[in-house]
Amino acid sequence: MFWLISIALATPADVSSGECAPDVQTTVQRSGKEIYETHCAICHQTDGRGERNFFPPLVATPWVESPSAMTEVLLRGVSGTIYVNGERYASYMSPYGQGLTDTEIIHLISYVRTELNSYDSVDTWTEQSVSELRRDLKEAQTIRGQRGLEALLATQQPNQR
Repeated sequence: MFWLISIALATPADVSSGECAPDVQTTVQRSGKEIYETHCAICHQTDGRGERNFFPPLVATPWVESPSAMTEVLLRGVSGTIYVNGERYASYMSPYGQGLTDTEIIHLISYVRTELNSYDSVDTWTEQSVSELRRDLKEAQTIRGQRGLEALLATQQPNQR
């Protein structure tokens, strides 16, 4: 029987000098498409058309037209029965946006608006806008059903659309 023994030898350059290396933080910037595919596509499908009766489409819906409404949906989630484009949907959407950074929310909204819907980009909806809305919604409950979504759209300011 033959045994191979490997011994790793350290050179003086490999030995710690006692100095601490600076903390290196790397941030991977995910695209809106990557964020969508990770958090949204499993229910709303890769094309944003949803799943009949369960998960509503994100194409041609009023909540996607308004970046602030979409942000609020992402931060609060939605439960109960809603109607989109005349179709009934009954399910629950977790507040996925709480786990996303403000920048990721902006990328996600931009992707859904421009790639899935061909809407114009909205330069006025910024990371600061998301941060302020996040702060304002800190204690907000989940959006409840159709009335909750309609109330959400009724409170949107013209510059938030």
